[in-house]
Amino acid sequence: TIDRLSSIVEHAEAGVFLVQVGVDGAFVFESFNPVTERLTGLTRDQARGRGVEQVVPPVEAERVIANYRRAVELGTPYSYEEVGDTVLGRRAFRTTLVPIRDAAGRVHRLVGLSHDITDQRDAERALVASEELFAKAFRASPDAYIILEAKTGAFVEVNEGFERLFQRTREEVLGRTSLELDLWADPLERERSRALLLEQGSLRGFGIVARRKDGTLRDCSMSAERLELASGRSVLAVVRDVTEELATMRAKAELEAQLRQAQ
Repeated sequence: TIDRLSSIVEHAEAGVFLVQVGVDGAFVFESFNPVTERLTGLTRDQARGRGVEQVVPPVEAERVIANYRRAVELGTPYSYEEVGDTVLGRRAFRTTLVPIRDAAGRVHRLVGLSHDITDQRDAERALVASEELFAKAFRASPDAYIILEAKTGAFVEVNEGFERLFQRTREEVLGRTSLELDLWADPLERERSRALLLEQGSLRGFGIVARRKDGTLRDCSMSAERLELASGRSVLAVVRDVTEELATMRAKAELEAQLRQAQ
C-alpha cells in the first residue's frame, strides 16, 4: 500500500510536497515529488531540511508561511489560490494543505498538493476580455443586435439599435417573440429564416421587411448565428435597415433606364 501511494505521488500531475511543522511553529520542507522539483528547480534532497524562506522567493515567503499557519490553526484541509515565481516563470496554483497529526494530536506535518491553473486562468481572462469586447460592440452598434432563445424565439437581449429600428424598448420585448410583437410584415419570412438557420447554422444577408411600432415598414438585411451560451442554445441576429440604400439603388436603376430610352 505504501509503495502504491509512493508511486501515485511520484507520477502525479500536481506538485506534491511534505512540510514538517516544528514545535516552535517553523516550517521545514521534508520532500518534493518530481513536479515540485521542476517548478522550484530544487531536488528533494536539496529541499530537505530547508525552511520556506530558503526555497520560496523572499517576497512570497511571508504569504506562504501565513497559509501554512492557517492550515495548522484549522487542523483540517485548507485550499487557496496563489500566484508565484517558478523556474518556469510566474504561474498560478490552486493549493490544498492537508494537516497530519502525531500521536499526541499535534499537527506536525502538512501534505501540500498544488495544481497549476495558469492556462485555465489565462483562458478565463481571455474569455472575459472577449465577452467585454462583444458587450461593447453589442451596445454601440447602430444596427439592431438581438439575442434570442433558440427553442422559443423569445428575446433574451436587444441593443439600442434595435430600439431605434423597431421603436420598442428593451423592457417591452424581453421574454416575448417577434410574432407576438408583430415585427414581421410577412410571418412566412420568419419561418423561412428559422428553417435555413436550422439547416445551415447561420444566415447571411437574408432580406426581410420589418414592421415598426407605428406600423411603417422597413426593408432590412438580417444575419444570424447559432450560439452555445451558459444559459443554453441561443441565436445572435443582426438586423440592418437598408431602406434608404435600396431606394437609392432603385432610383439609380430607374434613371439609367430612362437615359437608355432617351438615347
